[in-house]
Amino acid sequence: MRIFFDESGFTGEDLANRDQPVFVLASTTASDAECAAVHDQVFRGAQSAELKHSSLGRNAKGRRRVVDFFSAIQGSVHHAVWVVHKEFCLLSKLVDLWLEPAMHDCGIDFYQRGANLNFCNMAWFCLRTFESPAFVRNHLVSFQEMMRSRSRKSYKRFWEALGSDARRARSETREIIEYFLYSAAHLGFDHLDSLPERSLDICLTSALQSVGHWRRRTSEDLLIVHDNSSNMAREKWMWDAVTSERMPSFRVGPADFPVEYPLRVSRTTFADSSEHVQLQFADILAGATAAWGRSLLLGGSKGDYSMALKQAGVGKHLIGGIWPTPHIEPISQASGSISANHYINLAARVIHKARRSNPRPKRVG
Repeated sequence: MRIFFDESGFTGEDLANRDQPVFVLASTTASDAECAAVHDQVFRGAQSAELKHSSLGRNAKGRRRVVDFFSAIQGSVHHAVWVVHKEFCLLSKLVDLWLEPAMHDCGIDFYQRGANLNFCNMAWFCLRTFESPAFVRNHLVSFQEMMRSRSRKSYKRFWEALGSDARRARSETREIIEYFLYSAAHLGFDHLDSLPERSLDICLTSALQSVGHWRRRTSEDLLIVHDNSSNMAREKWMWDAVTSERMPSFRVGPADFPVEYPLRVSRTTFADSSEHVQLQFADILAGATAAWGRSLLLGGSKGDYSMALKQAGVGKHLIGGIWPTPHIEPISQASGSISANHYINLAARVIHKARRSNPRPKRVG
């Protein structure tokens, strides 16, 4: 099975980017014949030889074509979209990289039944309600700076400001923030120094989740085709390590979205999008979904374009992602799956081994 990937909204480790608050990874397994039929139906007479959402979205005629595209593929099962609310993802990184290790040292599996994710959702909505969205964002921006600079100065600035604001906040806020402050007191600066490079990068994990989605739907080996201008092209060494057939056999994740390894990826290639209509369709899927996602952050599907996308079925291809929800409940793990902590440690070892045999990659974002 061939799987074509493209992305929208990638800003590296800058998850607090105001201009691009949503990251989308789109993939498609549509055949050449299916793509040709949709192209003939929707894009016949398009002036540009290569379809790009950034170009189509500039004018009313192009936006109508994008809406017609989603209408044309509404019943297809050959398209998938993974979406990340980047500011909320920053909060989840704070939980996963600081609170979870501290809990683990105390003998508590914070990944069990999705406790970490439920805590993130609770903290997101409660802190924004008890204090303000600006309160949450300002501290997350400071956390991001600490994670990117890895300096003692940024470490001290983030944790001291969080502690100071907690002391002045209402009691409900303090109860939540004290969990984070405990993790800092327990782990210390050495923990920051020990965390892997680019710990805030979300591109690789999004791609692995998307491949896992397609793996569950076929017994065939998978041929991955990325746009050669995508971030993944710069991370091929890491991608090859975690998709290798030499990865041990295991299952990880919730019961409704398990990912099985090895991923059965036979080969990964990078191609010019002008050579594959599928890559162009993935670009439109990603770009339009990111535009719709940004409208949701503004309070709903506002604007003619966002509303038209919603009515055309832009949300029907969502397979998952990282997005806040007020609906909190225990998450059942997949039968026979390993713990998330075990998976993270295993993946870290694989990537570290591959890293030693590769030159230092160029920093992005």
